[in-house]
Amino acid sequence: FGYQCKPNLYVGAGIGLHKFNAVIDSYPPRTDYKDPQPNDPDLNKFPFVPLYADVRYNMRSENFNTPWAALKLGGSVFNHGGLYASPSLGFHFASSQFFSFNVGVGYALHTAHYKLWCTGDTPGAIPDKSGKSYLDKTGVFHNAFVKVGVEF
Repeated sequence: FGYQCKPNLYVGAGIGLHKFNAVIDSYPPRTDYKDPQPNDPDLNKFPFVPLYADVRYNMRSENFNTPWAALKLGGSVFNHGGLYASPSLGFHFASSQFFSFNVGVGYALHTAHYKLWCTGDTPGAIPDKSGKSYLDKTGVFHNAFVKVGVEF
């Protein structure tokens, strides 16, 4: 959600929901289940929920068809704390004063601090109060994307 401050400048804020399929480290499988399971960094179960400020600059001042550059910057606030940054470039196609399309390409970067649950015999494992063990991990997750949007 945001506001077009000037013909060239849009400022807003948003919240996202990003799910990653984490690459699991090659530690021994967990044995605290009936069937041994792979290590679980909880990234597969709990998505990133970034809260961010959004700034977009239109290259031309007229409201109709113009290229733009944007930056979303904030942090993941609920499940995995960490930085969120997402620069993107695209093109704005306006069909009227109140309706338009956007297409763009960009890059998203998340940093996160999380627990990688594992067996107690894993080197460096930290015992939890519940009797389970984990490794304290910090990760950087990134991806490229194509976006298509509608504004009204």
